[in-house]
Amino acid sequence: MHSPIFSHTIAPITTPHTNNAPASQHSDITHDCITRKSERVKKPPAYLKDYHCMTTHTSHSSNVANSNSLYPISQHLSYDKLTPKYKSLSLAITSNQEPSTYEEAEVYMKIPPGLAVSQPGLVCKLQKSLYGFKQASRQWNIKLTQTLVDAGYKQFFYDHSLFIKKQSKSFTAILVYVDDLVLTGNEIGEINSIKQDLDDKFKIKDLGDLKYFLGMEVARSNSGIHIYQRKYTMDLLRDFGYLDCKPLSTPFDYSQKLSKESGTILTDNTVYRQLIGRLLYLTNTRPDISYAVGRLSQFLNCATTSHLQTAFCVLRYLKGRPATGLFFSSTSNMHLTGFADADWATCADTRRSVSGYCFMLGNSLISWKSKKQTTVAKSSAEAEYRSLAVATCEASWLSFFKTVIHDMRKQFFPSSLE
Repeated sequence: MHSPIFSHTIAPITTPHTNNAPASQHSDITHDCITRKSERVKKPPAYLKDYHCMTTHTSHSSNVANSNSLYPISQHLSYDKLTPKYKSLSLAITSNQEPSTYEEAEVYMKIPPGLAVSQPGLVCKLQKSLYGFKQASRQWNIKLTQTLVDAGYKQFFYDHSLFIKKQSKSFTAILVYVDDLVLTGNEIGEINSIKQDLDDKFKIKDLGDLKYFLGMEVARSNSGIHIYQRKYTMDLLRDFGYLDCKPLSTPFDYSQKLSKESGTILTDNTVYRQLIGRLLYLTNTRPDISYAVGRLSQFLNCATTSHLQTAFCVLRYLKGRPATGLFFSSTSNMHLTGFADADWATCADTRRSVSGYCFMLGNSLISWKSKKQTTVAKSSAEAEYRSLAVATCEASWLSFFKTVIHDMRKQFFPSSLE
């Protein structure tokens, strides 16, 4: 059931008395009812909470949907081609609003040993996050690592966040990010066993198949896997009030020469820092904004109005393609291809060049980078060679890692090899 929160309230308004008679003598007199607009705060009805209409037109200053927008987000985001099951999942992810600050979340813990309480059954409410303690993350990582090692897993030498367990005909891998874990393998029994061991020691929550992890959404089909940050992008646009903005076709004016003297220095650069920080995380699945965000991140300590307006242009670009991401084809070959380039003397302050490269495995993009060079190149040819040197290092690492993965496939998944 839901209350009619959009209905208007009709209430009688009494008029002032026009004579000196006591008010009690006029208590039986009825006056005409005058309609008035309710002062009650309007909210979207509860039965629409699972639909995207609650968030597509939300502005930064109000939570009320704005249906008069000239550029609604519905023109650039559609769920029509999704299956009913995945469409329901996408809408559920969108409607779930996670707390943005520690004050918005309530965290409780068991009574620590040695603390006397007045009655049993009480718990402690944390006033400060445990992650604020300097050794908290280190101690947690040590305990989790020891638990996995005791279960027969080995920490991958080239990536300490990866744990691997190899048996005669089974292979299981666990990828760790703080207290979030991703499990994969070809033996469901071993996967269920390690999940039970972790639940016995840490009380984990099993989220099932990988569909949403650290703000990244994962969609599977027969053609491949698509990884994107649609909800993260929508939240970013909503928090900065750009859900109803006019979209742009490019994230950055590449002819613009940004410098420390561009524009007026911001008196408070908190908004700029927050925006660049969130855009940096978005580059995990959006290589199309990597160059622009890399350029803007150089001015965190001296942000100006020009830098802020350029950062807002990136938001307007994201408005036009909020669900763009990475696609890994299931029919892709194992041929590694790389490209490298350099932009000579891009930085107007230091005259240093920018190196850029990208690598594809078959037709799937797997690695990319855009970064300012450490020294000044005297010519464009020198800048190109420095960019090639950086790309060669990345190619060597990818070739080695590709060999390791190929050996694992050959040992545990021989039927998947061509």
